[in-house]
Amino acid sequence: MGSIMSSKYQEYNQLNLPQIEQEIRKEWEQHQIFEKASPTATAPSPSSL
Repeated sequence: MGSIMSSKYQEYNQLNLPQIEQEIRKEWEQHQIFEKASPTATAPSPSSL
């Protein structure tokens, strides 16, 4: 089963969660995802994520 999984999904040697968070946050800010999802809410601070 491992060979099937590796052919379907990209494998990573290291997972850099802070970098992924920055990329997602940038994408959300560019497309105003948070504001569209909840017009009455305020954006969370980076420390709360």
